Amino acid sequence: MIEPLKSNWDPEVTTTNWIDTLYFSAVNFTNLGSQDWLPNGPLHRLFMSIESISGLFLITLIIVIFTRKMIRE
Repeated sequence: MIEPLKSNWDPEVTTTNWIDTLYFSAVNFTNLGSQDWLPNGPLHRLFMSIESISGLFLITLIIVIFTRKMIRE
């Protein structure tokens, strides 16, 4: 089972709240790099890496598609 996220400010505080995990995921996907919540184990780090790389790729792809569409018009 995946362990809960740890707070960066107080290591004793963990979260199983879905809003905090959604926030953590959105920050990771957009590569903002906020460290409010920290990964708690190697599985979290793996998911963080995959999500960051896919977020960077998809955001870049959206920008390229938008730019091509604007150039054509």
